[in-house]
Amino acid sequence: MREENKDLRQKYAQLQRVRISSLKNLLHILQQTTAQDDEKEEVKHIEREVDRLRKIYDELKVKSIRFKKELDIMKDSIKDLELDSQRPHMV
Repeated sequence: MREENKDLRQKYAQLQRVRISSLKNLLHILQQTTAQDDEKEEVKHIEREVDRLRKIYDELKVKSIRFKKELDIMKDSIKDLELDSQRPHMV
């Protein structure tokens, strides 16, 4: 009986070691999965931020083109006025 009790205690201890090892492995896998999920969330956040900034850039580019056109029109007007001022006026 004593030998059988000793054998059962050894098997139980071995089972606990295996169980602890399995739990450690499971914890490690869960930590890796969590880290990967965090990385995926960070990538999604960065992609959304890039899209937002791209939209702002596009809007500013359109405004810039519009202002350049307006500037060209104003420059043309100034040039016309300068030319008109240099001509002799007809009375």
